[in-house]
Amino acid sequence: MTFLLPYSMLRRGWDRNFRGLAIFDLATGLFVPFMLATGCVVIASAAQFHTRPIGGVLADSGEAVVSAEAPKNLIAGYKRLATARLKYELGAEAFANLSEQEKAERIDALPAADKKMAAMLVKRDAFNLAASLSPLTGDIFAHYVFGIGVIGMGISSIIILMLVNGFVVCEMIGIPPKGRAHRLTALMPCIGVLGPFIWTGGKAQFWLAIPTSMFAMVLLPIAYFTFYLLMNQKSLLAGNMPRGGKRAAWNTLMAIAAGLAAFGSIWSLWSKLRWLGISLFVGFVVLALIVHIVRCARRHA
Repeated sequence: MTFLLPYSMLRRGWDRNFRGLAIFDLATGLFVPFMLATGCVVIASAAQFHTRPIGGVLADSGEAVVSAEAPKNLIAGYKRLATARLKYELGAEAFANLSEQEKAERIDALPAADKKMAAMLVKRDAFNLAASLSPLTGDIFAHYVFGIGVIGMGISSIIILMLVNGFVVCEMIGIPPKGRAHRLTALMPCIGVLGPFIWTGGKAQFWLAIPTSMFAMVLLPIAYFTFYLLMNQKSLLAGNMPRGGKRAAWNTLMAIAAGLAAFGSIWSLWSKLRWLGISLFVGFVVLALIVHIVRCARRHA
């Protein structure tokens, strides 16, 4: 989104005279489809899963009832969350001294709100996500639609990442982004196809999208701040740099976008890796600054 688009415009030969067409292409080819797709995903997931307990586990009265309608793969998750709630209340030592029957009785005696929360927080797998489409497409066809969508998402993402990787490596080693070198560097991300074979722990393959998206979220503010600084770099933009009220408006909007991206990045790292994630991010930024300073020193030597 932030890297490949400018390169594709340059490869097409779109200069300042094509600005109107570039804005129209960006809006109709990226912004509108992205808003529609993301909006539909958010609305569908909120309607199907957010604040909605898994079916067949809780009766209207809040009593724990595991019926034949309850998804078998989610019952264990529900019991695990309810058990964790009881263990937190009693303490690890007191909880360990209870018999299995006593644990079951204590779990049944938990407040209705706690049991409902446990039923809502159960992690759904790919089949449960696909089943959310069954009211629209039917049980069987829903799995095909969901599966094709996941494959399409993966294929489109890897194509974009391959193209970006080719451009980036060519820029790093100072060669034109074309020919055999560009094709070979574009093929480098294909090693990612080995991921599901390395992380083979049960259903880990399906959830590999989470660390991938988190890694992208970490890098996003770097791109945003780079564009923010670029828009104020007179040595690069010369007469094309925004001026007056337009410059103030763009700087305000870019500062808000970059700030929100940075907040999301830090929040993602903190929620998953705590201080280790923050340390890795700071180390990455420091390393990037050192490389930049060294390159500038060599350029002016």
